[in-house]
Amino acid sequence: MIEQLPPETYLLGQPIAEYKARRFNNIGGPILAAVGLLLVIIGCQITQSLILLGVLGIILLPFGLFITLFGLTKRGLRVVLFTDGFVYQRQKKMDIVRWQDVAFIHKVTTRNFINFIYAGKTYSYTIQTKTPARLVLDDSLERVEELGDKIQEAVAQLEVTQAPLHPSAQSM
Repeated sequence: MIEQLPPETYLLGQPIAEYKARRFNNIGGPILAAVGLLLVIIGCQITQSLILLGVLGIILLPFGLFITLFGLTKRGLRVVLFTDGFVYQRQKKMDIVRWQDVAFIHKVTTRNFINFIYAGKTYSYTIQTKTPARLVLDDSLERVEELGDKIQEAVAQLEVTQAPLHPSAQSM
């Protein structure tokens, strides 16, 4: 279900889909930080066998805090796809982009490896509008590949329908 949007966004047609910030940053970060803190507390016991848990907790705690802070900065991020454009919303700032206002889209797919072991792909879509605005959609959004592909398809479809006919095609 798409949350309430300002009335001017409905000039873009009917809403099709909504893409929000990834939830792991808002849920997994605090859980990881809490587990790290718990392990530090357990590791502070005098017993020698528990020291390793404390060291593990010291490692996990900053990672959990970092993920939590990253999640808090991206909490209000969402993109709503419409039939004639999309809305990019960060906290209280909102950009309304029509398909005909998109100058180009640059897609970057990065294959990640950790010690020669494949660890997945990350996606980034840079959308340059005909105004000086530049929007970057990356893996901080859920299902960003699906979103970026839908935007590319819609812009390409608009360009095909608005392209002038070649002179040899007009004479037929």
